[in-house]
Amino acid sequence: MKKRPLNESPSHFVLENMLSQQYGSGVLTDRKTLIHDMHAEIELDRTPSPYEDGMSSRSSSSSGMEEKRACSLQRSCSPPAVEADYSDATAADKAHVWHHMLNHKAAQDAHMIVAGKGLRVWDSRGREFLDVTSGGLWTVNAGYGREEIANAVRDQLLQLNFFSQVAANVPAARFAEKLTSKMPGISRVYYASSGSEAIEKAFKMVRLIAHQKYGGIKHKILYRERDYHGGTAGALAATGQGQRREGFGPFAPGFVEVPHCCEYRSQWGKVDDYGLRAANEIEKVILAEGPETVGAICLEPITAGGGAIVPPSGYWERVQEICSKYKVGCEMREHGALATSTSETTPHT
Repeated sequence: MKKRPLNESPSHFVLENMLSQQYGSGVLTDRKTLIHDMHAEIELDRTPSPYEDGMSSRSSSSSGMEEKRACSLQRSCSPPAVEADYSDATAADKAHVWHHMLNHKAAQDAHMIVAGKGLRVWDSRGREFLDVTSGGLWTVNAGYGREEIANAVRDQLLQLNFFSQVAANVPAARFAEKLTSKMPGISRVYYASSGSEAIEKAFKMVRLIAHQKYGGIKHKILYRERDYHGGTAGALAATGQGQRREGFGPFAPGFVEVPHCCEYRSQWGKVDDYGLRAANEIEKVILAEGPETVGAICLEPITAGGGAIVPPSGYWERVQEICSKYKVGCEMREHGALATSTSETTPHT
């Protein structure tokens, strides 16, 4: 890992290294601009690290609510107690941990994150970072050090820590009810341990329905260029990022790519109806493959690793029309959660 210049803050340092590892120095040409723009916003709310010399502890708040709110915004909150020496853990990490998001050479200098509180984390060298990636993979949306969450987990572990879905349990039933109440058109929840597992299950549903209702013909699954759906073999077959797929083929047949919807990289230059044009490309692929063979399309609601792409105006409405017209199920996955539309080809999940 490159050394941080003295005039750059830890927040700037972690942003630059994060983007370098994710995209490489030559791919994201405006990387420096992005880093400095984000850095400027971060510095507006930066407070000294609890490890920095001369820092005084936070004075008592007038109420518990104010204290919790202050901690959630990370204004001078101290991190959990940490060890003074992590050399043994660092050595064990280098010798035994396979970092799936880093190559082996880069992993030799992987950050050892040791504590978190609110929006910030601290590494084994006492440096503080604003966690702009939410756990490195957009997964710690609730922040760090939430005692109410930890207590709820502890209580449930003591009462019933696990039981397979061959039987029912109270938390699964209540959460499914609450979740479906917020998702019109979805009536059931299938629990999975990861986004990859969820998408694999959805693929199996599509294929099973194809055999039960369409003689196995309506089995093809479309996926979008630039989208990512997981690291398992089936999920990679539906991932539109060539660099993630490289070296892992051949993949299962029956997966077909459709063009991206990144207006910044418009295939038609500057146009007023980009969203409709991008969606219509999906229809062209369906017609080319044969509507009778296409069972579903798998899309990220917002493309993440492929460029943080928000679908343009009119895109989703047109996609829905196309799926309804050709009886194509629409699977929408976002980091561990999967929603499958209702249609004649896919069940409520």
